[in-house]
Amino acid sequence: YDKLVSIQLPNSIESIDADVFVSCDSLRTVNIPTAVIEIPDDMFRDCISLEGITIPEGIEEIGDRAFMDCTKLKSIALPDSLRVISGNAFMNCRSLTTVTIDVADSSLYYIYGSAFENCISLSNISLPADMGGIYSNAFKNCKSLKTFKFPSIHTISSGVLEGCTSITSVTIDEGTSVISSYVFKGCKSLTELYIPKNIQTIGLEALLGLSSLTKITVSLDNKVFLDHEGVLYRYDKNYDVYYLEHYPSMKESTTYNVIDKTHWIDNLAFINNKFLVTLNLPLCIDDIGEFVWPYGYPSLTTITVPDGNEHFETVDGILYNAEMTMLLYYPAGRTATSFTVPNTVVTIAYCSMQDCQYLENIIIPDSVKTIEVGALQGCKKLKTVTIGTGVKDVKGAAFNDSDAIESITMHIPEEGRFFKIDPDQMELWADPGIIKASNSTNPVKIEYDYWGLDEDYGVVYTVAPDTYIIEFDPNNGTGYMMPSFMEMGVPGELPENTFKRTYYEFREWNTMANGRGTSYQDQQQVVDLTTVVGGTVKLYAQWDLAEYEVTFDANGGFGEMGSQTLKCYLSTPLNENTYAYDSKTFAFWNTDPNGNGITYSDKEYIIEPINGGNDVTLYAQWVDNNMYSVIFVNSNGQPCKSETL
Repeated sequence: YDKLVSIQLPNSIESIDADVFVSCDSLRTVNIPTAVIEIPDDMFRDCISLEGITIPEGIEEIGDRAFMDCTKLKSIALPDSLRVISGNAFMNCRSLTTVTIDVADSSLYYIYGSAFENCISLSNISLPADMGGIYSNAFKNCKSLKTFKFPSIHTISSGVLEGCTSITSVTIDEGTSVISSYVFKGCKSLTELYIPKNIQTIGLEALLGLSSLTKITVSLDNKVFLDHEGVLYRYDKNYDVYYLEHYPSMKESTTYNVIDKTHWIDNLAFINNKFLVTLNLPLCIDDIGEFVWPYGYPSLTTITVPDGNEHFETVDGILYNAEMTMLLYYPAGRTATSFTVPNTVVTIAYCSMQDCQYLENIIIPDSVKTIEVGALQGCKKLKTVTIGTGVKDVKGAAFNDSDAIESITMHIPEEGRFFKIDPDQMELWADPGIIKASNSTNPVKIEYDYWGLDEDYGVVYTVAPDTYIIEFDPNNGTGYMMPSFMEMGVPGELPENTFKRTYYEFREWNTMANGRGTSYQDQQQVVDLTTVVGGTVKLYAQWDLAEYEVTFDANGGFGEMGSQTLKCYLSTPLNENTYAYDSKTFAFWNTDPNGNGITYSDKEYIIEPINGGNDVTLYAQWVDNNMYSVIFVNSNGQPCKSETL
């Protein structure tokens, strides 16, 4: 039906099958018979020219994906009889601006998951006061939606308004008890939020990404949540304790005192706040969640905990565990350019020093054994890192985006040593000149050995008297190979090639890209490819056209034919058929025994690789002696179709 523009359905029709008009690209106008009570699943899905449609009174349900991807649909009026809008019903209707509902007389009771997701032009919708449910992601990414009033429902399902970036006002009904995960995530224009009295649960990341939020207000009658200076807390009456749930991103206070009896700060609580400078924690605080701090905003300079806290300690505004064996958070706004980690610290924690915008130099003492994931990532001015003798484990992204690093100095025993490093850190550590030995003026030799556990690589550091570097170039291939650090005067084996090139096979290395320099075999023992200490030699991969084997199958006939080796994209004729078949004549070759694959004529010149350059079997195709075969060729002279007559 790709040319169908308009259709008039008789009102005598009482039901319509699912997906009857799916992908009718040209359909612009259609009526729905008045006797129909349901618009079935997928009825108008992908009708990309449909701009408007009248849904008659009497329709009770709009099925799953009924109007999904109707990208030109601009407006729709829903009849009072409608009770159910099913999942994905209007998803991706990006031109839809208006949905008209008579809220006084409407029977609408359920809006199921993703019903209006990605309706990016929808600016306003009013719903009946009483409904049974609005389900997950129902209005997700409705980026033009300005206001939204929830009906009286028990639960606001996950992600209902996620990504509604223009929404400025939200009203939650007094009868609602649950705000599920991600409900308001990414509503970056919302400035204030009121939590009514019956809300008992606010789910994971429900308030994440509210970058304009200045305050949260909670009904004084709410028994679970409360606000303090615009900050959201949860109260546990069983233990008479508080939990800090969310600190608004645009709360402009520079100092905040967490209220007494607060024992826990929730995940992401302070993330994205741009103004907080000093945070004072209470004596009773005993747990802090993940990603709590305002990463990326270098305003926070100081965290304090009263003396006597059993779980945390602060020194110079930096947060540690009580024993000071773990550095938990170094405020990103600290203006000090140098920092020496206390010699009690064993672990620099997950993202603990992330985005320190002023830090240029750090000294990590012998006591530290582990640098956790992302510990020093995003430190844009960090230049020098000095690591003591104790570090055994550097986790992934530990120094990611700390692009100004000039040197990492560490004690390196003569006999070398192992420690773990995540693969995504290897390029930094292999950068010539970055690693320096604190106990030697000689260069540092760096090698890698895959341990096969948790994708960790072992790193061997040894002091080498004189070294040079071999770099590897794929030369039109793809992939990456670590540089090899070779000791002058000592034979060493070239690493095995790992580069790939489609339709080619690796042949050898050469000092020139065109292959006219000195050649070296894969994994060859080499010595002194340069006479320059600390110099660099580049080896270029050399490639030959890949070969594949063609096997010929008699497919019911008899005789003998050997296999044939072809090279990708090297024009070569297929071997002439020598098979025979009683009372039949050879017609052509085919990749399928029944002739349903790709056809090749006898002795045809092959350029484009058969079967993608992989080994393949061609099957003889036979016709009765009173029949003949016609092979059609395209404009390039290649067979494209065959018929037996």
